[in-house]
Amino acid sequence: MRKNFKIDKFEVGKRLEKARVSAGFERPSHAARALGVGESTYTNAETAKRPASPSRLAYYAFKFGVTLDWLLTGKGRGPANNGQDRVAQIFEILEDFDQWSEDHQRQAIDLLLVVEKARRKTVTVPTS
Repeated sequence: MRKNFKIDKFEVGKRLEKARVSAGFERPSHAARALGVGESTYTNAETAKRPASPSRLAYYAFKFGVTLDWLLTGKGRGPANNGQDRVAQIFEILEDFDQWSEDHQRQAIDLLLVVEKARRKTVTVPTS
C-alpha cells in the first residue's frame, strides 16, 4: 500500500542546512564547492527558492551522511550531534520493530549483540 504525503520544501531546506553544518561546512558556498555543484544551485535548494531534484537530494544526503528519507520527511538517520540525538534515532528506527519480519528482528538483535560484545572488549588506556 502506498502512502501519500506532502513534502514541505521549506522543511527540506532547513534539514539540508542542518546536515550541511553537521558535515562541517559553515557556508553553503563551501558545501557547493565540495559537492561539485554551483553555489546558486545549492543555495536555492537550502532556501527552497528552487528545490533540488530527488536524485540531487539523494546525492546531498549521501555526501552529508544522512538518509534521503530524513531530508524529505525528518524520519530516518539525520546528523547526530550528540548522544541524545543518537538515542532518539535508535528509538525512531525501532518504533515499528514489532512489525518487522522475524528474520529482520533477529538480524537487528544479532547486530546489537555484536556491537555490545565489541564495546565490552574495548579497553581504555589512561594517558599521562
